[in-house]
Amino acid sequence: MTMYIALEGIKGSGKSTLFTRLQAAMLARGIDFASLCPTRPRTDFAPLDWLYSRTGNCWPDWATEQIYARRARHHVAAALSRRAPLILGERSLFTSYVTRWDHAAPERGMRRVRQLEHSSPVPDHVLYLALPVALACQRIAHRSARHYGTHDQKNERLHEADALYRQLARCADKWGLGATRWHWLDATQDIEQLLEQAMEIVCSLGAACPGAPSIAAPSATPHARFCIQPLLHDSRHCA
Repeated sequence: MTMYIALEGIKGSGKSTLFTRLQAAMLARGIDFASLCPTRPRTDFAPLDWLYSRTGNCWPDWATEQIYARRARHHVAAALSRRAPLILGERSLFTSYVTRWDHAAPERGMRRVRQLEHSSPVPDHVLYLALPVALACQRIAHRSARHYGTHDQKNERLHEADALYRQLARCADKWGLGATRWHWLDATQDIEQLLEQAMEIVCSLGAACPGAPSIAAPSATPHARFCIQPLLHDSRHCA
C-alpha cells in the first residue's frame, strides 16, 4: 500500500528547498518514491497554464481555481501511475483547503475543493514547516518577482494561512481528516538540520527506507522530538 507524505507550510517556510534536498537524499539511499507537486505548473503542452504563469494576477478567482484544479489532477495522475510504495509531495490537498477557505461556510468550501480535485489523495503524513510570519516575509522579499500568487504572500494572508493549517490539524476529526498524522518541524533551523530530521521521520514510517522496520499502519505515538507544537484533535476549539 502506498504511503503519502506531504510537506506543508506557509509561503517562505522553505518547502521547495527541503523538498529538493529530500528528493536527492532519498534517491541517494535507494528509496523508491514518486514525487507529487500538485500546485506546480504543468510541463506538458498546456497553453492556459503557460498563460496563467505570466498573467495570473489578472485572472478572476474562478479561473485561477480551475487552473490549479487542472494542475492537481494532472500531477496526481502522473504520480499514481508510478505505482511507487511512497509518494513524496510538496503541498497537497491541504494547500487547496487553506487557499480556498470559505469563512462563511467551511464545509461548503471543502466540498468544492474535493469536487474539483476528486482524484487527489489525502496525505497519510504531513510534515509542517512552522515558521514565524515575520521571517517568512523576509525570505519572500528576497525572491525574484513573479506574475501570480502575490496575494498569498502578504503579511495578513500568511498569518491567516498559518492559523488555518493549525486549525485543520487540530480539528481533523471534524473535517473527516483524522487519519492524517501531522509532524511539526521548526523551519527556522539550518537546512541541513531540517533535512536530517525530515529524513529520520520518513525512514521511521516504514519499509520505504532500506533497513527500516516495516510497519503496517502509522503509529499513534507522536514523534515528540519533532513536534514543536503538537496540536491534538480537540473539538472544544473547533467551532
